[in-house]
Amino acid sequence: MRCNIALLVALSLAGSPVLADRIGGTARADFSSNTLIVPCVLVNNLGNGLDGRYFDVELERRGNSFNYELSFVELEDSATCETIANFAEFEDVDLDDLVRGQGRGRGSDDDDNAVIVPPTADGVRMFLKCEVDSNATKSEVEIDVAGLVPGDYVARVTSGLDSVESAPLNVRAGERVEFEFDSDADDISRGDTEIPGSFIQNQSVLAAIINAEGATLVSAEARCKLDD
Repeated sequence: MRCNIALLVALSLAGSPVLADRIGGTARADFSSNTLIVPCVLVNNLGNGLDGRYFDVELERRGNSFNYELSFVELEDSATCETIANFAEFEDVDLDDLVRGQGRGRGSDDDDNAVIVPPTADGVRMFLKCEVDSNATKSEVEIDVAGLVPGDYVARVTSGLDSVESAPLNVRAGERVEFEFDSDADDISRGDTEIPGSFIQNQSVLAAIINAEGATLVSAEARCKLDD
């Protein structure tokens, strides 16, 4: 018997909110249990007040085919799913045919403290992360930006009372760019903007992207990873 998604969703909403999530992680197919699990499914055009909400779903495989039937639905936290969606959108190297820069890579454990800024009204997206050591001898800030119109831009990072700006960077149409600030001599020699090892105060950095007219297009504050 096929399961009705509206009924399953209703049962999910009626369930106890204190129960831990049964479904988490990434989408996955398990052929030993014949299940397909997909977290953070956005529901649209279903009605019943469910549109725009996120659900984790589980589907059961029908026999030896590759057809699946919905068997379980669980309401998921919208903020969590939207963060994941924004991150995935930003990380899609095919998105808008943007050219990926030569960054240190996304999606690793080093990105646990990263901030992903959803598109602004002008379509500008930003990824921000930072790192500092407990001895105040190392500071590092990395900013990825997409959706800028052609022109010259600088990145400004502020921590405590100190601010440092990058050199102007000319951005071409459809280009995804990266600004890096570092206290490591090797990274500075490769083009990173120099900041003192003690630059990051209270594990916090505010970053802003500024156009040639001095207007701030996008900004965000990140809690920096502490490297012991």
